[in-house]
Amino acid sequence: MTRYTIPVLSLLLPVLLLHPQFADAQGVNLGVPPVMNFTRQVFRAGTQMWDIAQGSNGVVWFANNDGLLEFDGAHWRLYKIANGTIVRSVRADANGNIYVGGQGDFGFFSPGKSGQLEYHSLTDRLDDSNKNFTDVWDIEVINNSVFFRTDEQVFEWNDNRLAPLIPDKKTLLFMGKWNSKLLLQDASCTLFTVENGVQSQIASGKEIGGQISAALTLDTGQLFCAITGFFAQPCSPTIT
Repeated sequence: MTRYTIPVLSLLLPVLLLHPQFADAQGVNLGVPPVMNFTRQVFRAGTQMWDIAQGSNGVVWFANNDGLLEFDGAHWRLYKIANGTIVRSVRADANGNIYVGGQGDFGFFSPGKSGQLEYHSLTDRLDDSNKNFTDVWDIEVINNSVFFRTDEQVFEWNDNRLAPLIPDKKTLLFMGKWNSKLLLQDASCTLFTVENGVQSQIASGKEIGGQISAALTLDTGQLFCAITGFFAQPCSPTIT
């Protein structure tokens, strides 16, 4: 499936200034706050970042080709998952757990007795019929549940139990959240929520008009979606 990556070798913010006095400026950081560029030689990991999350302590986490990449504002650290594959998705919860999705594996990092992060795979909790998946593209933390999306299934981790969420496997293009509801888009581009096991359609594929790449909930409760090839557009009514 198509996945949009974040180019790490050009983490620069383009600044277009029309006034001639800035035309020859060199080496001046005009960003507010200042924008810094980190090369691969600095963070020493893979060339692609697939996802970004920030913990409650301010640490930033990157889903990287080589594993889970940590940046605390001064130092970079790389952590491998159990099978050593690409990390595609990452989310942090309020308890210090860092959830990651890889290729054929997903789980979480948490501090061990020494304070160092230790990885805990969750895939061994799946029965054999659910172990045949490739990439885990999205992760969402909603209340006490953590959701992991593969190409055809969503797994819910809650109260030390792991279970598939979709009764019949289907192709899934996107997963996000809308307020406290899980948001999913299927192969027909239909957008629907899942809450307490109940699926409710928000908009048809025709109304959405394409595959969603990102979703944002406004303060009004309205959901805006970034559609592949288009700018963000409203894709839900305002919640009252």
